[in-house]
Amino acid sequence: MTTFEGKNLASFEVEGNFDEIQKIVKNIFNDHQFNQFLKEKYKTVLSSANSINLSRLIPQIVYHLKAYFNLVKLKKINFGDKVDYVIPTGNFGNILASFYAKKMGLPINKLILANNINNSLTFAFKNGLYQTKENILKTISPSIDIVVASNFERLLFHLNPNPKTIKKMMSNFLKTKTLKLPKKIFQKIKTLFYANYSTEEETKKTIKECFFKKKILIDPHTAVALNVYQKYKKEFSPKVKAIIASTAAWYKFPQAVYQAIFEKEEKDDFKIINFFKNKIKDLKINQEILNLPKKPIRFKKVLPKNEQKIKEEIINFLNTF
Repeated sequence: MTTFEGKNLASFEVEGNFDEIQKIVKNIFNDHQFNQFLKEKYKTVLSSANSINLSRLIPQIVYHLKAYFNLVKLKKINFGDKVDYVIPTGNFGNILASFYAKKMGLPINKLILANNINNSLTFAFKNGLYQTKENILKTISPSIDIVVASNFERLLFHLNPNPKTIKKMMSNFLKTKTLKLPKKIFQKIKTLFYANYSTEEETKKTIKECFFKKKILIDPHTAVALNVYQKYKKEFSPKVKAIIASTAAWYKFPQAVYQAIFEKEEKDDFKIINFFKNKIKDLKINQEILNLPKKPIRFKKVLPKNEQKIKEEIINFLNTF
């Protein structure tokens, strides 16, 4: 993201955690005056590539379907057999996509939600109480380092399609930081979902075991999902196959993967990537990743977690055209 080559592209870092920045982004999207100004002066409409935007979930629905059809093609299951889906999640986007796939007819038995130690969703799905935490803990699976899942509101609506009720519930949640799930919604959630979490040590152990026992490199988010599935299997001894969503390539998190496997640090991402490339025959690595060290870093700007500063940066960028 710091080496984008297109002249109509820019990126900047914002200080703070995911929840803080997502809140700012939502505020900017909801600022009708600012959005009207961008539309009139710059003919620009803001959009999001993360799951604030429902469009993000559509391709995810497709690959959940594709994964099922791959199992049929490999003759691991018969068409129509039920399967469990295991999704590592923080913002509840990808697992909501699998929920949509189930609603569309995909024979999903159980939707298995996998958190890391930022486990507010797991607590909610087990106890019926959704609470934000004071501090988000930094982990090796950063895409799960979220405690206010923006897509959870969408699930609540589908389980109780009354806009006024859901709006009131979420307004109270934003004020009090606590939401006690209505009994009917909580019962539906318990029927549809299983939720658990993986500690940092469990995540590292899973990465290490996959490498030495299976000769497979997995990223920390996939390891979170795999560890949670192992807990689910131990608890319920399921009779159906499971699909585990491997949501990132291992080389997106080379330092975490290397440290988990060899229990020592290496700060150079590309040294680690080349180490595994030389060690494992036919290891597939995206060529764009291998080309990155040759590209100059174009974007180094870091902004404070300040809504006005981000708006100014958007305008500064649009003024370059």
